[in-house]
Amino acid sequence: MPAPSLDPPAVVNGGTVLGPSGAKVVSMSTLARTTDGERDPIRVLVVDDEAPAAELAEAALERVAEGLDVETATDPAAALERLADGGYDCLVSDYHMPGIDGLEVCRAARTRRPEVACVLFTSDGRLAGPAREAGVGFQEKRGRRGQFEALAALIQRRVAGKRPRR
Repeated sequence: MPAPSLDPPAVVNGGTVLGPSGAKVVSMSTLARTTDGERDPIRVLVVDDEAPAAELAEAALERVAEGLDVETATDPAAALERLADGGYDCLVSDYHMPGIDGLEVCRAARTRRPEVACVLFTSDGRLAGPAREAGVGFQEKRGRRGQFEALAALIQRRVAGKRPRR
């Protein structure tokens, strides 16, 4: 599998971020503003039992999209505990993990914190339908250029739909 691109994004007028493929990634104008006019970062928790995959997602997401603050967890139970403590806007989960699958992690997360957006990020494209049926965003790991730009855009859209307008 070829390594995903970690080329830096290009920022153009209005705060729009374009990935290496030229696709629009995140429009910073859609992020919620704090009372002092600053933009709130989107806090993301990536759950993958394979630490290198989680760390790659963290580095790539922070690199391709301004405004994402990404942390990782390799233990789904620990991730759900961290999520319960609050502070996250989005949970991104792999599917295939020991003891629990990513859809179960997302269901548990939404039960505990319904305001948190959830995204399933896995290489098994057959899970797109079940993810949608569960109300969970879906992004396929393709190992191709642009996958993290697409994931960042999906995170941003899912969170924008959950955050209150200020």
